[in-house]
Amino acid sequence: MKKKLVFCLAISFSLTLIQAHNKWDENKLEIAKAYLSFPNTPKYSFKKNYNWSAKDKADQVTYMMSYSEMPSGHPVSIELLEKFLLPSMLKGDIQISKKYLTYCGYKTMDFLYRTNKKPNLYKEGRIIIRNQKIYVLQVRFYYKELANFDKFSKSLKFY
Repeated sequence: MKKKLVFCLAISFSLTLIQAHNKWDENKLEIAKAYLSFPNTPKYSFKKNYNWSAKDKADQVTYMMSYSEMPSGHPVSIELLEKFLLPSMLKGDIQISKKYLTYCGYKTMDFLYRTNKKPNLYKEGRIIIRNQKIYVLQVRFYYKELANFDKFSKSLKFY
């Protein structure tokens, strides 16, 4: 009976740790007029565009979002971003897949690339065009089982 109780407590403690580790917090990204969940508090930076990123799984996975807004009158399309933005972001990487779809009624393109060097770093992402606003979500990982692109990308909500 005592061994069974210790075993049950150990399993309960392990499940609690897993559940606590799987808790993601929703963040209000005011500049982007969006909410997005990260596995922990994201770091913010600004260079040519607004960026948020957070690492997870002992720095094995990075979750990122970049946001920029084009001036009115400038054409913005998935095709233009695919032609000009992706090559600059994923220079030298090998395309595994891409798919065109819609997210919350907006045109999007999902992509998966991997680096040309060993160990392979994978870059899974989504580009969303919302009027003149451009959102780029990316998850970078070495092992697919550590990353959760679906949870990350589906947590994006606009306001």
